[in-house]
Amino acid sequence: MAIEHQRWREQWTHFAPSINDERRQLERWLMPLHLSDVRGLDVLDAGCGSGVHTMLYADAGAKSVHAVDYASWKEAEARFGDLPNVSFGQLDLCTQRPPGTYDLVCCVGVLPHVPDPEAAVRNLAAAVRPGGRLLIWATVREGNTGLLMFDATKVLITSWATKGIKLAMARLLALATLPGQTLAARSAVVRRALPYGDYLARLSSLPFPRVTQNFYDALNAPRRILFTADQVTGWLRSAGLSVQVHVTDDNKSRTWLAHLAN
Repeated sequence: MAIEHQRWREQWTHFAPSINDERRQLERWLMPLHLSDVRGLDVLDAGCGSGVHTMLYADAGAKSVHAVDYASWKEAEARFGDLPNVSFGQLDLCTQRPPGTYDLVCCVGVLPHVPDPEAAVRNLAAAVRPGGRLLIWATVREGNTGLLMFDATKVLITSWATKGIKLAMARLLALATLPGQTLAARSAVVRRALPYGDYLARLSSLPFPRVTQNFYDALNAPRRILFTADQVTGWLRSAGLSVQVHVTDDNKSRTWLAHLAN
């Protein structure tokens, strides 16, 4: 567990992402909500990572933001702990329920990386106050055969590779995809033909260090469980929430917006 904890912390120690780039990405992941919808709400950022999303929720006018993470909450607190009405804490989503209840619980890009996603959904649902909402964005199994193959192959390398080797590999992968990014961004025909054409097109709009971070995160993550969209919908309904499912623009991830009745 100590090694896994260290690797999760490594996810957020190499890069200083552009706030504007992260804001654009978060807006996409939150759909059908908009970042402005957090105004006046008590928000839980479940799996805060670097803390950038926490800062964006606060900047968008959230009444309060409590951010939790299994491994990197101290690093996030060091970056953004001075913001008013923002707090940070350690939490294992699979074994602990978040403290308190919230108008909006956001869990973006975290669920595939926990050992028991069903238990994590139950604990997240318990933090939603009556009339509140739980938003989950995650990659799904549908349409992601390539990602499954990547995850199976990377174990042969990343199980022994040092941090420096993984960072070098991430840069090489970012460089190798540059032609595909350019073609996918310029041609709708190419974008539709490539299995991950929409993803490559989006990468082309990001600076090279941010693209490198994407690949580093993929190489370094100790675990990724790809569940089906229906599984998550079922877990949310079992927790007593009504569910709306939004299919993202690349059809390879979903945003679940679940509501707890008053």
